[in-house]
Amino acid sequence: MALSVLLHGERVGTLAEGAPPDYTFTYEPALVDQAADELVLSCSLPLRRERFEPIEARPFFEGLLPEGSQRERISRVLANTDPAHTYRLLEQLGRDCAGAVVVVSEGEEPGNRAKPAVRWLSDSDP
Repeated sequence: MALSVLLHGERVGTLAEGAPPDYTFTYEPALVDQAADELVLSCSLPLRRERFEPIEARPFFEGLLPEGSQRERISRVLANTDPAHTYRLLEQLGRDCAGAVVVVSEGEEPGNRAKPAVRWLSDSDP
């Protein structure tokens, strides 16, 4: 399954999983046609039709996630995955990245995930 990359709510590209922990990034063709030489995500990911190989895409997308012990804890507790597996972490946590970039499952909108159920406690609950 691919992941959609959105910037300010607009789809700008796709992350495609490779052999773990690798992934590639490709800009939306329509965006490349209309934006020409504009800066979209990063200077390290200039607008182009060709996909970005893992070595090119990794620095930007790694930067969207926490580092060090925070990343280890989050990957273990929340995402139940290896901290080195950025694609899986983005799949699980990408809607809550810092900044204007959001990563969601392809076809999913950022606000469509069901909210977890809440069980309100009273003073008499143990």
